[in-house]
Amino acid sequence: MNLEQNNDVSFTGSLEAVKDELIWIIRSLNPDKIRSVRGIVSQTVFVGCKGLSGTLHLQPNSISEFLSLTVYLNPTNKSLPSKFWAYIKCQLLHDKQVLASSTAVGTFSRKQNYYVFQNFVRPSDLDSRDRVVVCCFINVLDRRVNQIKSEVSSPGLDSRENNTGASRAKNEFKKEKVLLPESISTFCTRPVCRKNSSKHYSYLEILGVESSDVTLVSRGEEFPAHRNILASDSVVFSAMFIRSAEENAEINNRIIINDVNPDVLHQVLRFIYTRKLSQYELVPDVLIAADKYELGKLKTLCERILFDKMSPNNVCGILLLADRYNFQSLKNWALFFISAFADHVIRTPGFQVLTNSSSTDLMAEVYCEIDSFLHK
Repeated sequence: MNLEQNNDVSFTGSLEAVKDELIWIIRSLNPDKIRSVRGIVSQTVFVGCKGLSGTLHLQPNSISEFLSLTVYLNPTNKSLPSKFWAYIKCQLLHDKQVLASSTAVGTFSRKQNYYVFQNFVRPSDLDSRDRVVVCCFINVLDRRVNQIKSEVSSPGLDSRENNTGASRAKNEFKKEKVLLPESISTFCTRPVCRKNSSKHYSYLEILGVESSDVTLVSRGEEFPAHRNILASDSVVFSAMFIRSAEENAEINNRIIINDVNPDVLHQVLRFIYTRKLSQYELVPDVLIAADKYELGKLKTLCERILFDKMSPNNVCGILLLADRYNFQSLKNWALFFISAFADHVIRTPGFQVLTNSSSTDLMAEVYCEIDSFLHK
């Protein structure tokens, strides 16, 4: 699809390329154009020194209530291979507030030149906004990534990002510092409970304990909560409350949670109430719980944190996690990362753990990915 030659498409706002970042400033938002089938499109600009031209397209998603964001990347010279990978991190900002954020790794070629973030933002989030900014950081990944020093924790997240247009333009968004253990090899079975942690209901600091109408119990620790808040975020919690009420109406205010330890449950509740996490070393465990209880936003946040902080030292643990719990997007990125940084990864203790503990099929995938990467 050639957007510039299609007269039905509405081009809106100004697009600027700053190094490897596209900054799309959309002024005087027109709700009718945004909600139209075609949506709105940016002009095409040259992207940094990567030999690419980039275009952004915001339009309604035909299968959901969201707007999708499509990132078009077209090679403009022969410096890039016919097929390449790109790490893309997009955020939508308004007055220093992040309205939407998505991260992905996509495969691009001259025939397949776009990636779609399906559920990027709700149209209602853009109502009454006189100006919004879409920031897309793009990092092309190819065989040269092996030359990057192992100190770089993840492609697209090195020091260059701090000098991009988004941070210079009023410091529109801040990157959260996240610390992860160097090797992730244990999961929800690990005993990390704190003494008397049930007394610290930080997630209830606004609503208060007194108004709670349900108590979640994990390994003897009690967590007061509110049914309507939990049910609105998770269909699993909603079904749990209904089943509990049907089974025993007298004691349905206590729900036993056997599959999540207290520290992880505390983080899950903290996110449901405040949209924040406080113990980032528990992110792998929280991701498992978010998937089990169908907490989509929390799962997306945990995956983004693991994407962003992936390094040669922890990637094998992340791959084991993704393979065991079928987090396919995270697994694909971990496989690619291992192939890109193979020289460093195979020297880490995590790779030895991966070799000893993983299935034959998973190791076959790892070696196949490395071989495919080296022979592109």
